[in-house]
Amino acid sequence: MKSPWTLDENDSIDTSHSLYIIRPDRRQLHNAESGGYRSKLGMFVRDFLQSHTGQVFENEEAYNEYMIRIFGQLGNYINCENGKYQLDCNSILKGRNQSKRYTLDDRYSVKKSKEMFMIIQSYHNPGNDVEVAIRSWNGGPRYSKKGTQRYYERVMSEMK
Repeated sequence: MKSPWTLDENDSIDTSHSLYIIRPDRRQLHNAESGGYRSKLGMFVRDFLQSHTGQVFENEEAYNEYMIRIFGQLGNYINCENGKYQLDCNSILKGRNQSKRYTLDDRYSVKKSKEMFMIIQSYHNPGNDVEVAIRSWNGGPRYSKKGTQRYYERVMSEMK
């Protein structure tokens, strides 16, 4: 008989059924907001996808898998720690021992968005390579040339 706190070689652990997004601007105990299937974000994502692509999630697990794939594609722009996701910009600032932090609402400020862009680029693109900046802005720091080619060409044509 197995003790209640061990796993057999054939046992598996189910994936998480909830998502949490860290909100540095919140002062609550866990500083997190649900991004799960029934949350406001979940309802928005489901409604948006259904109305724009016709995609409907069969169940909560399908939604979570979809969101985890999205967060995975965002690569180094969003960090995952203990199942909680956080914008990378604040992590960079913390690593530099700087006290400044950005909130999610700062994305809507042109000035602050530019500041965050420069912080992220200084970390992931210290050589200030224009092509790397364009491609990583579209595809994250681990972009593929094929996946970012159309965006890169569009930006370059606008720069001429």
